[in-house]
Amino acid sequence: MKIRKIEHLGIAVKDIEKGVSFYRDALGLSVPAVTRDEAMGATIAFVNIGESSLELISPLEEPPPGSTGDVMRKFITNKGEGIHHLCVAVDNIEAALKELEQKGITLIDKVPRPGAHGKVAFVHPKSTNGVLLELCQPDHH
Repeated sequence: MKIRKIEHLGIAVKDIEKGVSFYRDALGLSVPAVTRDEAMGATIAFVNIGESSLELISPLEEPPPGSTGDVMRKFITNKGEGIHHLCVAVDNIEAALKELEQKGITLIDKVPRPGAHGKVAFVHPKSTNGVLLELCQPDHH
């Protein structure tokens, strides 16, 4: 498995506008778009930082059960706003998942699913010292 880079850091926020305002206005970073996705139950903004980014994720008021927004709502309720996950880019996500499974690593996703910019899969925090790790194979690869 080859990890190419830290793709993004996912941050749960209650208010997407406040989150965007801080990174754009206070820190001067680029926020190319803010996207409301009803199916995901969340509003998402990517903040560019060099070759990586921050993914600000804010749940909609009534996200669909089991959706990204539902997960974020529960996360914010239980832990407050803050870092939710670390995403690393891999060359071949299917091979990476197979290799991790062979090494006894606990996976949340045994097969990739569609993500914001390509295929994604999550590794369980109990195998990663408490960090929710997202593997992604970006479309632009």
